Amino acid sequence: MRRSRAATAAIAVVIAGAVALTGCGSKSDDAKGASTTTTAKTQLTAKMTVGKIASLDGQFAQFLDLAAAAGITEDLDGKGPITVFAPNSESIIKLGKGRIDALKANKSGLKVILENHVVEGKLTLADLAGMNGKTLDAVSGKKLLVKVNGNVVTVGGAKVVKSNIDAENGAVFVVDGLVQPES
Repeated sequence: MRRSRAATAAIAVVIAGAVALTGCGSKSDDAKGASTTTTAKTQLTAKMTVGKIASLDGQFAQFLDLAAAAGITEDLDGKGPITVFAPNSESIIKLGKGRIDALKANKSGLKVILENHVVEGKLTLADLAGMNGKTLDAVSGKKLLVKVNGNVVTVGGAKVVKSNIDAENGAVFVVDGLVQPES
């Protein structure tokens, strides 16, 4: 797979961040060291854009591949603030190679599908927890229904599996599939 300069730069940032974090912690059973490492990771990601954070975490490789095919990777590094509901790679792979190839072949359609995963503003899980039955406006212009059932939050039918990943230009939520807009 060919990598763009932006992707190569993002990988360099990830490597530099990993090297910096290596020296931040101490023994795994040292609570103070673990706290320092967690704080360092939080500070590091808070200085990165949504796109850079996504490239840091391997679970977004398929999402980033689709974003590159749609030509929207630069949008993930924009000013923001934005919240991205990024499907993990496992959920995208489950679509199957044929469906993934068909999505990539229709760049404009793919762009709309991926824009369904982005909303303006920086949201937290607490924000979503208070929105049961309400909708979010995706940058695609479509509406995403938020449902809360106990500790389970879904956005556009996709379950939030990890939340509150802070970025310089917004936040990232990991979801278990493609979001499905209401309209």
